[in-house]
Amino acid sequence: MATGDDTAAEGEHLEALLRAFLRDGRLIRLPAKFTRRKEILRYLAMRDFQPGAWYAEREVNEILKAWCEGADATDYVSIRRYLIDYHILDRDGAGQYWLLGAWKVPTAQ
Repeated sequence: MATGDDTAAEGEHLEALLRAFLRDGRLIRLPAKFTRRKEILRYLAMRDFQPGAWYAEREVNEILKAWCEGADATDYVSIRRYLIDYHILDRDGAGQYWLLGAWKVPTAQ
Protein backbone atom coordinates (compact mmCIF):
# COMPACT_ATOMS: atom_id res chain seq x y z
CA MET A 1 0.00 0.00 0.00
CA ALA A 2 1.42 3.37 -1.06
CA THR A 3 1.62 6.06 1.55
CA GLY A 4 1.42 9.81 1.02
CA ASP A 5 5.22 9.96 1.31
CA ASP A 6 5.60 7.31 -1.44
CA THR A 7 3.23 9.20 -3.73
CA ALA A 8 5.06 12.47 -3.12
CA ALA A 9 8.43 10.81 -3.81
CA GLU A 10 7.09 9.30 -7.06
CA GLY A 11 5.78 12.71 -8.11
CA GLU A 12 9.13 14.35 -7.36
CA HIS A 13 10.94 11.62 -9.30
CA LEU A 14 8.70 12.15 -12.34
CA GLU A 15 9.09 15.93 -12.12
CA ALA A 16 12.89 15.55 -12.09
CA LEU A 17 12.72 13.28 -15.16
CA LEU A 18 10.47 15.71 -16.99
CA ARG A 19 12.80 18.63 -16.23
CA ALA A 20 15.80 16.63 -17.45
CA PHE A 21 14.33 15.28 -20.70
CA LEU A 22 11.50 17.63 -21.78
CA ARG A 23 11.38 21.29 -22.72
CA ASP A 24 8.05 22.94 -23.49
CA GLY A 25 6.45 19.49 -23.57
CA ARG A 26 8.87 18.16 -26.18
CA LEU A 27 11.68 15.65 -25.91
CA ILE A 28 15.17 17.09 -25.65
CA ARG A 29 16.60 13.59 -25.80
CA LEU A 30 15.67 10.13 -24.64
CA PRO A 31 17.08 8.73 -21.43
CA ALA A 32 19.65 5.98 -21.99
CA LYS A 33 18.33 3.95 -19.04
CA PHE A 34 15.39 1.70 -20.00
CA THR A 35 13.22 2.45 -16.94
CA ARG A 36 13.58 6.22 -17.32
CA ARG A 37 12.91 6.05 -21.07
CA LYS A 38 9.76 4.03 -20.46
CA GLU A 39 8.55 6.48 -17.79
CA ILE A 40 9.02 9.48 -20.09
CA LEU A 41 7.30 7.77 -23.03
CA ARG A 42 4.42 6.56 -20.84
CA TYR A 43 3.94 10.09 -19.50
CA LEU A 44 3.85 11.57 -23.02
CA ALA A 45 1.52 8.85 -24.31
CA MET A 46 -0.92 9.27 -21.42
CA ARG A 47 -0.84 13.01 -22.04
CA ASP A 48 -1.40 12.94 -25.82
CA PHE A 49 -3.34 9.74 -26.62
CA GLN A 50 -6.92 9.37 -25.46
CA PRO A 51 -8.06 6.17 -23.75
CA GLY A 52 -10.43 4.21 -25.96
CA ALA A 53 -9.47 6.04 -29.15
CA TRP A 54 -8.08 4.43 -32.29
CA TYR A 55 -5.37 6.24 -34.25
CA ALA A 56 -4.24 5.77 -37.84
CA GLU A 57 -0.47 5.48 -38.25
CA ARG A 58 -0.44 8.92 -39.88
CA GLU A 59 -2.04 10.43 -36.75
CA VAL A 60 0.44 8.65 -34.48
CA ASN A 61 3.32 9.92 -36.60
CA GLU A 62 2.10 13.52 -36.36
CA ILE A 63 1.88 13.32 -32.56
CA LEU A 64 5.34 11.76 -32.33
CA LYS A 65 6.87 14.27 -34.75
CA ALA A 66 5.66 17.05 -32.43
CA TRP A 67 7.33 15.28 -29.48
CA CYS A 68 10.63 15.07 -31.39
CA GLU A 69 10.68 18.59 -32.84
CA GLY A 70 14.06 20.05 -31.91
CA ALA A 71 15.29 16.86 -30.20
CA ASP A 72 18.90 15.78 -30.53
CA ALA A 73 19.14 12.47 -32.42
CA THR A 74 15.57 11.41 -31.57
CA ASP A 75 13.29 10.44 -34.42
CA TYR A 76 9.61 9.66 -34.37
CA VAL A 77 10.04 6.23 -36.00
CA SER A 78 12.24 5.05 -33.12
CA ILE A 79 9.79 6.51 -30.61
CA ARG A 80 6.90 4.65 -32.28
CA ARG A 81 8.89 1.39 -32.05
CA TYR A 82 9.63 2.00 -28.35
CA LEU A 83 5.95 2.69 -27.64
CA ILE A 84 5.03 -0.69 -29.15
CA ASP A 85 7.98 -2.59 -27.64
CA TYR A 86 7.32 -1.16 -24.16
CA HIS A 87 3.60 -2.05 -24.39
CA ILE A 88 2.47 1.55 -24.09
CA LEU A 89 0.70 1.51 -27.47
CA ASP A 90 -0.43 -1.45 -29.52
CA ARG A 91 -1.47 -1.81 -33.14
CA ASP A 92 -3.40 -4.18 -35.33
CA GLY A 93 -2.59 -5.50 -38.79
CA ALA A 94 -4.56 -2.69 -40.44
CA GLY A 95 -2.29 0.00 -38.95
CA GLN A 96 -4.63 1.18 -36.20
CA TYR A 97 -2.99 2.15 -32.88
CA TRP A 98 -4.39 2.54 -29.37
CA LEU A 99 -3.20 3.28 -25.85
CA LEU A 100 -2.71 0.09 -23.82
CA GLY A 101 -3.89 -0.30 -20.27
CA ALA A 102 -6.60 2.26 -20.75
CA TRP A 103 -9.26 -0.04 -22.21
CA LYS A 104 -9.82 -3.49 -23.65
CA VAL A 105 -9.42 -4.14 -27.34
CA PRO A 106 -12.66 -5.50 -28.80
CA THR A 107 -12.53 -9.13 -29.93
CA ALA A 108 -13.97 -10.44 -33.18
CA GLN A 109 -17.37 -12.05 -32.73
